[in-house]
Amino acid sequence: MVSDICWPAGYQLTSAECYDLRSGRVVVDQYCHYYPENVKPKPKLQECNMELNTQRHTIQILTSANNRQSLYDVTFHDVRWESSPWTACSTSCGGGIQSRLVSCVEEDMQGTITPTEEWKYCQNPKPSPLQACNRFDCPPMWDTHDWGQCSQSCGGGVQRRQVLCKQRLADGSILELPDTFCPTKSPTSQQPCGEQECPPEWVTTSWSQVAYLSARDHSAILLLFKWTC
Repeated sequence: MVSDICWPAGYQLTSAECYDLRSGRVVVDQYCHYYPENVKPKPKLQECNMELNTQRHTIQILTSANNRQSLYDVTFHDVRWESSPWTACSTSCGGGIQSRLVSCVEEDMQGTITPTEEWKYCQNPKPSPLQACNRFDCPPMWDTHDWGQCSQSCGGGVQRRQVLCKQRLADGSILELPDTFCPTKSPTSQQPCGEQECPPEWVTTSWSQVAYLSARDHSAILLLFKWTC
């Protein structure tokens, strides 16, 4: 008989029982003792594939040696995957991700839970730490870019930005739509800037001409003046 419990180290216990071929039932060992050649094999361990265990187990092993019977209690711990609650979805729509912590733990008979090496004990498939969530299309909404530079540093200028109507789909892709698809009024795409007064500065005009007549020799002199402010 092979135990249906796989030990944490990856072994199963095999034991022998007295079997009545006529009735097809397991009977007490005394029936097999009538035949000297029927020596009961000793219990032994064999390798097995670990399955998820959620209970603590105690097995009694009965062995016979030198006409003495010994009863052993074998107790082993519960080893399993333990997961934390899922986090909130990373997005409210358009396909997001939820995460959780998954660790291999061991619980003893006193109920004490401690982490253990998953590569050694938790050999069954590890639960996924990630899952998709909110996989449906988002409603169309306005997408505003950053403001550009002001056209004037002072004296009044204009600042512009790009405003687009977009929709995030269930697969995470972004679709650009006509402005009429967005249900709300479009945010402003330009605003005044650089409204502070500019500091005073010198401005030069073109030279003007002035004729000067000399009374002594009746000669004319042309003078050039340049006015500044």
